[in-house]
Amino acid sequence: MKPDVSVAWDKPAGAAIAILLLAHGAGGDLNDPLLRAVGEGLAGEAIAVARFNFPYREAGRRAPGSQSQSEDCYRDVASALRKDGVPLFCGGKSYGGRIASHIASEGYEMSGLVLLSYPLHPPGSRNDCAMRICNRSTCRCCSCRGRKTRSRNRIC
Repeated sequence: MKPDVSVAWDKPAGAAIAILLLAHGAGGDLNDPLLRAVGEGLAGEAIAVARFNFPYREAGRRAPGSQSQSEDCYRDVASALRKDGVPLFCGGKSYGGRIASHIASEGYEMSGLVLLSYPLHPPGSRNDCAMRICNRSTCRCCSCRGRKTRSRNRIC
């Protein structure tokens, strides 16, 4: 099965020990500099990284479509790229990470979540914690953010 959206790969020289599927942030696309850097770095560690566009970016729009459309797209791409015997990790930058965490919390099978520039707390909110949705999933989660992230740094 071939995904209906653009996919770019960063592949290791030899056999991959894992696959990481990364989705872009709301205003970005699969060529986001952070996603490309992560892909290039992990390919050197025998991890294949696939980056893809959500349908709204394929249509040339910058604002996300419906959340359910993005979730369906993420599931479709992940299912198409899954390989028997190779662990599949899902994630993305900001919006892409949020969509990955939603499908994980709904039971989509993956080996773990990788969330990049993912705000733990929405701006202006003291009590909401985006990681609560990750806690509903049964897989491991790694969240990485830089020092310039404006959202709160406290853990939920």
